[in-house]
Amino acid sequence: MNATVCRSPHFIEGRNAGSPTLAALPRQVIDTLYVWQQRSVDRRNLMTMSHHQLVDIGIDRAEAWREASKPFWKP
Repeated sequence: MNATVCRSPHFIEGRNAGSPTLAALPRQVIDTLYVWQQRSVDRRNLMTMSHHQLVDIGIDRAEAWREASKPFWKP
């Protein structure tokens, strides 16, 4: 009888220890936290912009308020 040897780099001692999804999880968490933090800062800054600055970026005060009122986790 010939034994089949699994040569997959993701198979270690009977577990899927090298799963790309699991391995990428810390990076995904860091990336998500960064996006949330940046969103929070950007929305806070919207509320401090002058009328002229808002016009320059193409939004009015009401749109700025709506955007700034969103929770940080919502795009």
